[in-house]
Amino acid sequence: MKVIIFCFSGTGNTERITQEWVSEILANGHEADLIKLDKDTQPIDLSAYDRVGFAYPVHAFNAPEPVWRYAKTLAEQPESKPAFFLMVSGEPLNMNHRSGDKLARILKRKNIHVESAYHYVMPYNMIFRHSEA
Repeated sequence: MKVIIFCFSGTGNTERITQEWVSEILANGHEADLIKLDKDTQPIDLSAYDRVGFAYPVHAFNAPEPVWRYAKTLAEQPESKPAFFLMVSGEPLNMNHRSGDKLARILKRKNIHVESAYHYVMPYNMIFRHSEA
């Protein structure tokens, strides 16, 4: 299986979670590519991938705008492509579980269907930095 994960991370927490996922995918004998999203990220041909992941920090109970904007640039897939979300926030509120709704609607128009979503709660780091431990 070959997986691609698009990651948008502001403070590093989301990237850290995504790196752990990539390490586990590789450790289980599969292939994984990590693409860091920024304003210059070009659309990628997803035909070589079996699964598509989007990792993002929850912003005001939604996926951040750069993630939506990038998803809109992806080509419509000829066959249904399974996807998953890695959502990272600083609090365990149930509303955060719905943060991918808009992104899922955008992907559905591209024939990319979200099968699962994982919510990770990390320590707040917007006011002061925590130790790596």
